[in-house]
Amino acid sequence: MLLIAIVALTQIVRSQTDSCKLIYGRQSSLLVFSGTVKKIRCVNNMGLRYEVVFKVDSVYKGQLSKVIIVYTSTNKEICYTDQPCYLCGFNFKKGERYIVYVCGEEHALYTTNRCTHTQKLAYKENVILRDDLSVP
Repeated sequence: MLLIAIVALTQIVRSQTDSCKLIYGRQSSLLVFSGTVKKIRCVNNMGLRYEVVFKVDSVYKGQLSKVIIVYTSTNKEICYTDQPCYLCGFNFKKGERYIVYVCGEEHALYTTNRCTHTQKLAYKENVILRDDLSVP
């Protein structure tokens, strides 16, 4: 039964992260926090980069203030391992609460993508930190 659960989890991760060689967990992430999306703004004219403003409720790794800006994209089709972290995108929604694994820093801007354990949380859901995961 445990083997079936592991295989199922691997398939889910693989389908969400087509070309990710590593799913960033707490070890490889620069920052890990939970918070609610307060604002999302497109910051270039091609719609590839988005600024996401979070109100932070808990910090699990790193030092943060109560508000943080994280950059990502909504490019869910293709993720290239030789491209900046933010190009692989994570589709955040305003008003929703997330656990966010910040996988990179591009030009002094914090970034995340779908090659992380970033995920939506229920309003009062307890956070379970996840470790790095190598994808075969």
